[in-house]
Amino acid sequence: MHGIRKSDIAKTPEEEIKIAEHVRKYKEVSAQVMVLKKAQQFDDHGLKLSALVVVLNPEFWIVWAFRRDTIRHLLRTDDSHKKELAEAECKLTLEALMKNPKSYSAWFQRQWIVDNGMAVVEKEVRLCDALLNKDERNFHCWNYRRYLSKLKASGEEHANDDLLEFSTRKVAQNFSNYSALHQRTLSLPTPLPLDVLLEEVEMVKQAVFTEPYDQSNWFYYRWLIKSIPNDAAVWQNEIEWIEQLIQEEPKAKFAWVTLALVLETSCKCGGIERVHTARCRDIYTALIDMDSDHKNYYMDRLRLLQ
Repeated sequence: MHGIRKSDIAKTPEEEIKIAEHVRKYKEVSAQVMVLKKAQQFDDHGLKLSALVVVLNPEFWIVWAFRRDTIRHLLRTDDSHKKELAEAECKLTLEALMKNPKSYSAWFQRQWIVDNGMAVVEKEVRLCDALLNKDERNFHCWNYRRYLSKLKASGEEHANDDLLEFSTRKVAQNFSNYSALHQRTLSLPTPLPLDVLLEEVEMVKQAVFTEPYDQSNWFYYRWLIKSIPNDAAVWQNEIEWIEQLIQEEPKAKFAWVTLALVLETSCKCGGIERVHTARCRDIYTALIDMDSDHKNYYMDRLRLLQ
């Protein structure tokens, strides 16, 4: 339910009692873990208690740090249990991430596991793929996926190839996947070769002609036009297909905004006659009424065109 906080929903007396009991146990166990940390008691008992805490509160970074210290101590004492400890920590961090998929502390712990050779990179990649199927815009998971690509690749170029292929798959699943489109801006070379540019523009066209009111591909297109060469014919082609879309969907404000941007940019690049400046003014003037929430932006654009 959007706009309604969980705390605003009335709870039954039984629910209130249950919550109070959870809070009591959480405070009790947390206090015990803090005592162990202060005493530097790094043992299995500390791992068991701290596991209860981080599952209830994955953002309790001090407890995660205590777990790292404990695992290091146990491995220095006897590394024969490394596999067992690794599997337990992987299971625990996954449980914490299921509780809070955007927990900074839990993701940091997951990366620490990999950094210390306690997880298989390929398995972690598959985990990322599964988590991004559930929430395609989880930026923590995307950052972790980039980290894994660098680990499994022999160089930055190969990491980019892997991430580009991955983003292609994600866009194929959902062309409105803003995070996947953003990844393409990181993986593709800049400026784009003309053949690559035209392929990417074609992908955008298929998306916006399907759903012209979705902003993800329009934002991606803004990045693409930075690579358009100083060629009047290329700029004219871009103007024409956007105008065609507007004829079919005259209320698609993102198409209008993008058309004005393309007209402005083409003038600056010398690819199109400056007569299009007048057209830009007409578009921004119309957008003030069409999209009144952003009228100040359009008024600023008009002032810049004077």
